[in-house]
Order: sequence, then structure tokens, then C-alpha cells
Amino acid sequence: DKEIPNISKVGSSSLLHEKITSEDFALFRIKFKRRANIPKIHKVSVGESVICEDDDVGSDEENEIRGKRVNFKLPKNIETRFNETPIEEDDDECGNIKVISGFIKGGKRARQNKWPWVASMFIKNEYACSVNFISRTRAVTAAHCFESNPEPEDIKLRIFTNKDIKVTEYAKHPKYRRIPKYDIAFLETERITDKMFSPICLTNENLDLVGDYGQLLSYAPNNGIETLELLKSEYPVIKNMYCARAFNRKIPKHAFCVRHGIDNTYICQGDSGAGFMIQNDEEKKYYLRGIVSTGTVDINGDCTGKQIIFTKVDSFVNFVQSEE
Repeated sequence: DKEIPNISKVGSSSLLHEKITSEDFALFRIKFKRRANIPKIHKVSVGESVICEDDDVGSDEENEIRGKRVNFKLPKNIETRFNETPIEEDDDECGNIKVISGFIKGGKRARQNKWPWVASMFIKNEYACSVNFISRTRAVTAAHCFESNPEPEDIKLRIFTNKDIKVTEYAKHPKYRRIPKYDIAFLETERITDKMFSPICLTNENLDLVGDYGQLLSYAPNNGIETLELLKSEYPVIKNMYCARAFNRKIPKHAFCVRHGIDNTYICQGDSGAGFMIQNDEEKKYYLRGIVSTGTVDINGDCTGKQIIFTKVDSFVNFVQSEE
């Protein structure tokens, strides 16, 4: 990937650019947008005239060419040539809010552009699950969202700008068989270019979350896919034994149990894949700690169950960041 840098003069513009190629030489500054992996500059030229190349080009922030300074008016036709060493993508600062299956029953409406990592997933144009972006090209959701084994071209992700992002591939955890064990997957997508985008942070600390409160963001279909609403609620983490009793099964170590929301909100169909976020008190950044796997329903099938099982993302950081 090539990047054309900005080249600016240092000092006043008292001399014309012809002076650059005479016995007087200019002090100039070359700035790249990227902060890491700056390519080595081999040549700088103005029109057909070479200012410096190879050994004459230094790597310091300010390079005094041939030991002499002049001021000059920067012409428009400056060309810079450098090697083609690949440049890594910009390091997006994660977990910063910008400005916020089925439903979070009773959830509060959130502003979409406040939570740019949250997206809704559609399979063959039907809403399926929520996802969370951990980079500009990768999102995380629940493995059970792909029970039908759809083709990548049948999947699209609708991000906070209401733009649809294409999915190039996805991978369920290789040990996933049924919920709630290993219920996690990632999707590889085309690159999100929106400047307001920010991914959510990950951590592999794998700490006990019991007693912590987290926020859940999910898209709730409301009268069809064109009126999806982003809903936000807050839930406390409780001991796994409560989920074990409610589901009459052992809860795996890579999962955790959550009780219904503090404002009587519940997890329901369609919240699958939604992210359980906890904000770091010091950094004020949001970290993805869980993914909705399954919840309990009452005898009528209503979403009033008190316990929800989340896949613990901390346990799968290597998997969701892997190259497959």
C-alpha cells in the first residue's frame, strides 16, 4: 500500500523553486499520516529536477540536505518516491464512544453513532444477529447465528451509518457443536472507511466478572428490517451456579451468567451475538467481555427469564484475532 505524504517548506517562501536545484539547498519536511512503519524515502524531485536521492535522504524528522538551509516557495509538482514496503493499517483507538433471537425487552433506545462497533447482521436479507467489530475488517458474534451454514455472499452487516458491509468469510469456533459451548464466531469483511468508526477493545485478562455490571447493545427489529433500533441496557454478572440451575446443565468455564437487567429488561430472540461491554474505569474505554449465547423463557415462550448465558470473549481472543 502506497501513501503520498505531505511535503511542506520550513521557513518563509522568499525564494523560488529554481533555487532548489542551484548551489543553495532547502530544508524541507515530509510528513506521513501514519505514525508507524514509515517507509524509507529514496528520492525527492521537483518536476524533472532531483533534489536528493538515496544516501542524501535522511530519516530524521528534519533533514538538512547537504548542510545548508534556504527558504523557498513550495511548488505544486513535487514527487516523492519510496520503497513499497507494506504499511500497516492505522491503529484505531478502540473502545471510545463517538457521540448509541430479537429484542432487549424494555431496553432504552441508544444513539447509533455513539457505538460505532455495533452492527446488525442479515442473512439473505433477514435480520439474524448483532455483531461487534474488533477492527475495521473483523467482527465477532455467536456461532449459533450460522446454524444454516450460509454462504458469505448471503451475509451483510449494517453498520452505524446504515451502510451495508460485505462479508468475505466467517469462521465458527472449531469445537462448537451446540450452545452454550464454544458459541463464538468471527466474520472477515470489507474495510470500513468511515472516519467516525472505532472498534471495541479486547482483553485476555480472563478475570472473574461476578459482581460487575456490563452494558448490552443489540438491534431490535421493529416492524421490519428497515426500522431496526439499537437498544441499550445494563446487566449484573452472577455466579454460574444460578444459570446451571435454571438450564439444568453445567456451564462451561468459558461462559458466564448474567441476571436480567436492572431496569427489568430481558434478553430475547435476536439478541444473539450482542456484546456485553464493561467500561474500564481508568481508560474510560469499552471492552467486549461477552457474547449473548442463550437465555431462559417462561412456559409461554415469553422473554422474561432471569438468567442469560454469555460466551466469555476473554477466553477466545486468540481465536477471534487468528488468521484463517
